[in-house]
Amino acid sequence: MPVSAGWKLRVTTGTSAGKEYDLSPGSYLLGSGPMATIRIPDASIAERHVELDVQPTQVVVSDRSGRTGGVLVNGKPEVWYQAGPGDEVAIGIFRFQLVNAGLAAAKPAAANDWLDNQVDSASQRLKKLQPHWQVALVSGSLATLLLILLAATSNPIIAPITVLAASLVAPATIMTYLVEKYDKTGISLRTLALTFLFGGAIGFAVTIIAGSLAGAFLGGLLLIPVFAGVLEEPAKLIATAWRWRHPVYDRPMDGLILGAMSGFGFAVFETAGYFLTIMMLEGVGQGIMVVIIRSISAPFTHGVWSAIVCAAFWQSGRKLKTAIFDRRFQIAMGTAVGLHAMWNLGASVGAIGILFCLGSATLSWRAFRSRLKNNGYMT
Repeated sequence: MPVSAGWKLRVTTGTSAGKEYDLSPGSYLLGSGPMATIRIPDASIAERHVELDVQPTQVVVSDRSGRTGGVLVNGKPEVWYQAGPGDEVAIGIFRFQLVNAGLAAAKPAAANDWLDNQVDSASQRLKKLQPHWQVALVSGSLATLLLILLAATSNPIIAPITVLAASLVAPATIMTYLVEKYDKTGISLRTLALTFLFGGAIGFAVTIIAGSLAGAFLGGLLLIPVFAGVLEEPAKLIATAWRWRHPVYDRPMDGLILGAMSGFGFAVFETAGYFLTIMMLEGVGQGIMVVIIRSISAPFTHGVWSAIVCAAFWQSGRKLKTAIFDRRFQIAMGTAVGLHAMWNLGASVGAIGILFCLGSATLSWRAFRSRLKNNGYMT
């Protein structure tokens, strides 16, 4: 009887050795918990241990256990791996093998073209990198190419896509890393993308409206750059409001990730505005410098500040009425606004201001890292 083609997950150890799970194209969650698609109730396996994204020619293996070395592929710890027929996956005390008789029997076509060989070789090297490094390499290369073209041609037609590509390198890399390592809830791509857009659109709308009202009642005091955080930090928090009542995204770590995404969206929109203004006043060259500087600093400014605020807001129960009286939220908001002020002050006072910016960036990153290491955010 011929062996049927298609992906299978074969158990290779224990009393269940030889048992196979049919894997149709799609996503499978293997674990010991009730949410697992393939459930193995064993203490050595986490509730959400490994995700299998089954594709026609490969199976993408992603570690969701939160454990160091939680998933071994061919004997090596892997957080993310593009597996093929014959690859072995080990989790807990269990060992599995990915099988696909159709692919195993297929013979690869001969590749005589030098360019095809080089592209294939580069593609294979890229696949071996972890996802966030893949994002950094691809997006960084594209942004560099577009920046060179814009500098060489001063063509305004490619200016918008160049600004967007350059501004997204750092946020996309950081967000991929955060989701890959810390997202135990499974935040959807739709939620991440819309929060990014809302962070820019709603964040700016709220900031402008609040700024206009503040200007009318306080004579423009809050419109001074050093006080920008008083308006912008609450605005970026409000941009996440569409997920405040979500029944699944209820962990402080979910708030941290969504807050970072909102902040990055705000940063990208703001960079585009600064580029357009500088380009019209001082030329394309100066505009490009602004884009590069702001793109590099993105992980240490808006994204980090919003992450700190939203994580505390989630920890306070995701309700404004309780959060404003919660000391944890008050400290987080005060920290973000203060660091924001320190950064803007540094950007306003010339060469010596670099020290203020570096100090703000260092303190911001330390506050952000402390939340990543806090067990209360990881459970």
